[in-house]
Amino acid sequence: MRANQFHEILRDAELANAIGPIIRKHRLSIAETTDLLEKSGLARAENVAQIAFTGLATVVSSKL
Repeated sequence: MRANQFHEILRDAELANAIGPIIRKHRLSIAETTDLLEKSGLARAENVAQIAFTGLATVVSSKL
């Protein structure tokens, strides 16, 4: 894994951690979360949504 990819994953995890309480409070699905993040212009919205729902370990292992 390249350093750039690693930093992107860490950034995605930080964003997912920040929005996690909002996702749970409003009971959003992965699809709804991804759609809202894409509409807000967030790059890598699907990764952020996936991390918010499944955790960082799953996403990191799938990128190796």
